[in-house]
Amino acid sequence: AVVSTQSTGEHYAKQTTEIRTNEQIRRHKLVLEQMRNYLKIDISDLYRLPTDELQDKVEEAVQNMLSPIRSKEQMLYQLTTQVQDLERFIEFLHGTGTT
Repeated sequence: AVVSTQSTGEHYAKQTTEIRTNEQIRRHKLVLEQMRNYLKIDISDLYRLPTDELQDKVEEAVQNMLSPIRSKEQMLYQLTTQVQDLERFIEFLHGTGTT
């Protein structure tokens, strides 16, 4: 007969730890799946890539996602500057027309 050396408390603690670990894994998978969808990254060879290549692949996907956002921000900044310049020019014209 096999005698268990684990107490009920130890068994419960181990079982609880396994449940928490499984829940963490499930949540990590969920986060990774969402990130994969947002980044539009192919993960078919994810587990075969060396760590540095994997980091490069993820970095490239993030940059590809952010590039249009940065372009829009830059365009907005340029347009804002042009509008401010036009406003100053109009104020200048109004100032010279009255003297």
